[in-house]
Amino acid sequence: MSSAKAEKKKLIKVKHSRLERRRAVWGYAFVSLWLVGSIIFFIIPLIQAFIYSVNDIKIANGALDLTFSGLNNYKYLLFDDPDFFQDFGQSISEMLLNLAVIVPFSLFTAVILREKFFGRTLARAIFFFPVILSSGIVLTVLKEQVMGSSDSTLELATASQSSYMFEAPDFAEIFEKLGLPTQIMDFIQELLSRIFDITWKSGVQILLLLSAVNSISSSSYEAADIEGATGWEKFWKITFPMVSPTLLVAIIYTIIDSFTDLANPVIEKTEEFMAQGYYAYSTALGLMYFICVLLIIGIIYFIINKFVFYENDR
Repeated sequence: MSSAKAEKKKLIKVKHSRLERRRAVWGYAFVSLWLVGSIIFFIIPLIQAFIYSVNDIKIANGALDLTFSGLNNYKYLLFDDPDFFQDFGQSISEMLLNLAVIVPFSLFTAVILREKFFGRTLARAIFFFPVILSSGIVLTVLKEQVMGSSDSTLELATASQSSYMFEAPDFAEIFEKLGLPTQIMDFIQELLSRIFDITWKSGVQILLLLSAVNSISSSSYEAADIEGATGWEKFWKITFPMVSPTLLVAIIYTIIDSFTDLANPVIEKTEEFMAQGYYAYSTALGLMYFICVLLIIGIIYFIINKFVFYENDR
């Protein structure tokens, strides 16, 4: 009898071992796909970019002619380029402004969209619509048509001249007809432009935070109601701590989105050098910018992560 039980236990262990090995194989298979993708689309291009940045590049007979120049491009960038630190400082200022506006706006909107009210589905669709139409060209076309800007970036999309799908009044022309002072016109137009940008750049963050808000158990709010907690207290003591991990993700996403915006002065300068044929210097500028952005993200993550509430750590 005892030998039969021992045999049964042995058989169960063998089956369990086989199951664990099978799971491990599938796990490695999924990880290998990510690893291969990272090598092909990130590691190799990064190495290639560094090689370009330490060479003088000329195009001869349809091919790249590389002449090793060492770290000259990086030395000029850090010590002689008069614009890099100024442009990078402007990029940081814009990033901080986006963080201060977009993240609170997204959280506030997500909390509102969680509540049940007439037209909630339509309201959600309106805020998620930019996620669908989030291409830089579409955003540029819409912004140009609404704000009447004279920016030449519309040359990126010739279709903008024939796109009347989102026609809107030319506010610049309206302000001029009203006879408003130039300073007031510029302020109002900038304000409207910021509102437009905030609305169109908050879609992903709202989606993330709404998912986090909806995952909070209703029993927590019911217990708070029994204790007589106000809406403000429920937000700060239940909602905010529970969504803080997702809020950190939204913050990191907003930082990356801000630093990679096509209107970012450093990216514009990189494209400008590339168009002028300074390929090596443009690559060095891009790599240095990437490293600086990576450091900023790491510092911000390290600081904010200390204040994030993780339920499993209780």
